[in-house]
Amino acid sequence: MTFVVARRARSLRRARVRSVKLTERAEFFLRLARPLFSGASGPVPQDGSWPGQAVAGAISAATFGPVPHLTSSPHQDVSATAGSSAWPLIAGWAVTLAVAVIGYMLKYWGDKRIERFKSELARVSTQLSDFYGPLFAVVRANQVAWQTFSSEFNLSWSKRSPPTREEKVAWLNWMSRVFMPANIQMRDIIVGKAHLLREVEMPDCLIELCAHVAAANAILEDLSPDEEFDLKTLIAYPQEELLEYTARSFGELKRQQLELIGKLAKKKQEGEKQVSP
Repeated sequence: MTFVVARRARSLRRARVRSVKLTERAEFFLRLARPLFSGASGPVPQDGSWPGQAVAGAISAATFGPVPHLTSSPHQDVSATAGSSAWPLIAGWAVTLAVAVIGYMLKYWGDKRIERFKSELARVSTQLSDFYGPLFAVVRANQVAWQTFSSEFNLSWSKRSPPTREEKVAWLNWMSRVFMPANIQMRDIIVGKAHLLREVEMPDCLIELCAHVAAANAILEDLSPDEEFDLKTLIAYPQEELLEYTARSFGELKRQQLELIGKLAKKKQEGEKQVSP
């Protein structure tokens, strides 16, 4: 009888040693998972509870039944007690770790998506502020100025109906003081900010504008109101094409900008709801 009691006591000690080792391993994995909990699900509670602990306990209880307590009674099967108490512990920590990893991955991919939205928004905002916004404004202002000028002066010049000296002076003044400064400003935007273009290749209307500016500069230097005007070498200004292109591009980029701002605001609200208790 004494031999049987001693044998069961040794079995009980071995079971307790195994239980302590399992607990130490679980605590080790818990320390590894602590940064994941703090990053994915907010700060770790001070009372020792962990995200997924209730889920782990429920799954463990449903799968393995209630956890029996170790006892030194010689009539209890110590090996069965140690085995039944170890598996729920392992299952509980496994579920907790899985919840932490899933939360961390969801937060990681959410942050990556937000960064992509921010990058797209920065690109679109720069295109609007440095290229398409100024270009569209100058093109539109140039069109209004031309409509005003053409409504006051007769521009249907020909050999049979040549312009008068007054019309030549007015045309030279408007070209040198109004239209050409605006055209040069548009050309500088196109040449200096070409990396902000939406297209892979330069649109034809922008190329024609740059060519028009170069030709007009050469012609204006030699024109005089006392001489005959020869405007055949003047490359036509792409008024309709340029206005249509800049208006369409500006509108599409502006809508894209507002859409990205809305997406970022929505993601920010979702993040605040997840952080709030």
